Amino acid sequence: MRTITLGRFGDFDALSFADRPDPGPAQGEVAVAVKACALNHLDLRVRRGEFPWLALPLVPGTDVAGVVEETGEKVVIYPVLSCGACRHCAEGRENLCREVRILGVHRDGGLSERVSIPRRNAIPVPDTFDLTEWSSVPVTFLTAWHALVGRANLRVGEKILVHSASSGLGVAAVEIASAGGATVIATASSDEKLARLSELGAHHTINYRQTDFAEAVREITKGEGVDVVIDHLGGATLTESISCLTRGGRLVCCGETESPSATIALRPLFNRERTIMGATLGTRKEFLDVLALLGQKTLKPVVDATFPLERAADAHRYLEGRHAFGKVVVTL
Repeated sequence: MRTITLGRFGDFDALSFADRPDPGPAQGEVAVAVKACALNHLDLRVRRGEFPWLALPLVPGTDVAGVVEETGEKVVIYPVLSCGACRHCAEGRENLCREVRILGVHRDGGLSERVSIPRRNAIPVPDTFDLTEWSSVPVTFLTAWHALVGRANLRVGEKILVHSASSGLGVAAVEIASAGGATVIATASSDEKLARLSELGAHHTINYRQTDFAEAVREITKGEGVDVVIDHLGGATLTESISCLTRGGRLVCCGETESPSATIALRPLFNRERTIMGATLGTRKEFLDVLALLGQKTLKPVVDATFPLERAADAHRYLEGRHAFGKVVVTL
């Protein structure tokens, strides 16, 4: 079968187009004919070698939509593979399983004509969107839903700041927060991106290249600050984000695309009872919840660009160049 294989860590040329034998599904698994696989910054980090303990060669690709070969069902894949037996799995928190494995990271993923996956991870989807659009859902919408609903408990009428909101995760967060009745403040690097975010439901926008976002947030909220910040950048952005929180506000860290570390001042944290929490992917139940809203078109995936399988390296280059508004998808 045709695949994109990561044979070594490195630049874009570390990805090679090749034919590999198909081992077929194991017991309890189904074979899915892949029709589309969306990219995430996670894919870039895997390729660059930020997880040097991963076994190579590897077929990357976490966001997968396709057709179950046995039944013909259109499915999107829940990318979290868990043991099913530990305390966290028993509580329905598969994303916290100590033996958790992520599709396209710890085992071969979706940049391939076919992928085998446990049957329960292949979730049927309606024809509301095409499979290219459905592939852009798993990591971004699941992470944003888990961060805002499962972790931050975002409520109607609250104010939220979404950083780098033109990214796949940012777009999902803007849509979810707006649909949930929150007032959304979104940051992006250009006025064109900000205009599109307004169309998706952002109430206020900030061009972070032209304006100090923390000062802008204070002006928009009349000095009160926001109730929730969703930050997938880290570094100095996270540090400044804390100052944007109101008393009792919550910051959800769900990524580190800018920097893996940050230095924070503790006194404003405990004096104002602010909370910093982490979020990673989400549970299967949360995935089903967000898929239901997408099926009703309450939420909508946004695809920026598509590339054929043999041009997966170009898709990586496009995403890494921060050109995209929404998702970049490799199609088969």
